[in-house]
Amino acid sequence: MPFPWNYPYLVAQVEVIKPRFICALDRHATQTLLKTEEGINRLRRRFHDYHEVKIIPTYHPAYLLRSPDGNDKAKDDLRKLRALLDESS
Repeated sequence: MPFPWNYPYLVAQVEVIKPRFICALDRHATQTLLKTEEGINRLRRRFHDYHEVKIIPTYHPAYLLRSPDGNDKAKDDLRKLRALLDESS
């Protein structure tokens, strides 16, 4: 899978900003960050490490508008992120 021309720029931004967490909002964002071709359904529900940053993938809001049955799954992902945020503060 070819990665975007600006991938090194993204890595540099993450290193400068040093976020504790990233919520990747769709298959493309998640696959780019994690350099994988796995689908979003296999990647979500757990945290992944990316340059010492925790990433939690979930569905894109536009997808959720078209497919409301994914709302509960996305809420579960965000609850996991919230729990990690509460735990770390």
